[in-house]
Amino acid sequence: MPDASPQPGRRRRRGLGLAALTGLSLVATPLAAAPVSAAPAGDALVISEVFARGGSAGAAYSNRYVELYNPTGAEIALGGLSIQYRSATGTAAPTTTVPLTGAVPAGGHFLLAGASNGTSGAALPAADQSANGLNMAAAGGTLFLVDGVSPLAAPPTGAADQPDAVLDLVGYGSSNTYESAVATAPSLTQTIARAETTTGDTDVNAADFASAHRPRRRPARAARPSRPRRRRPRPPRSRPSLSARSRAPETRPLSSAAPSPPPAWSPPVTRPAATTVT
Repeated sequence: MPDASPQPGRRRRRGLGLAALTGLSLVATPLAAAPVSAAPAGDALVISEVFARGGSAGAAYSNRYVELYNPTGAEIALGGLSIQYRSATGTAAPTTTVPLTGAVPAGGHFLLAGASNGTSGAALPAADQSANGLNMAAAGGTLFLVDGVSPLAAPPTGAADQPDAVLDLVGYGSSNTYESAVATAPSLTQTIARAETTTGDTDVNAADFASAHRPRRRPARAARPSRPRRRRPRPPRSRPSLSARSRAPETRPLSSAAPSPPPAWSPPVTRPAATTVT
């Protein structure tokens, strides 16, 4: 029988099981969906930052984006998960579904770049994945982190309990769907990000998220140790000591011997001319 337990870092809501019904009267009453379980200890993948005004005039960044955060000590694979978006007033299935790829390193972030309204704003840091169809409204909307790649079937509005597949959600601005209380909307120059004082997901969007100024940077790879520059060894130059440099220069004594006389002159030898006998 396959193991139905979620992968590490993927928490699921817990509803009433058959074991919990032991000793209770078996009355046929409808079971409501259980709430998304909070992760105050920071032990599950969460949505960590949202920017919804990419490319607009005066916007800080050229693209919208959603960022995920893995607070655990192990890598979390994203295969089979999706980010889904529904408008602020929507009541049906989310209008946009983005199947996720890749993985989020332990203690790291995952940047999903979305649509752009134009050329205004700075370019985002290198994104882990791009989805041009992810076009969140600036004034309000709801983002779902879903265990599955099929659109959710009309998730409930308000602070109602969500389907079992919903791992996390963020309702911002004028959204009609949120966790306990809606988060503020991102501005042209600010994102909304999990507050620095929050140790995990408390399932209260208004408390978990606060305005921020830039995308979170993923932990950088360890820098390679710098190698010392090698220099060719040079032989030490000997310098005369101070006492040696202060001495008077040595002078060679002139020779007292008399110079040798030039050789005596001798007259050239003349030979008689040869006589021819006839």
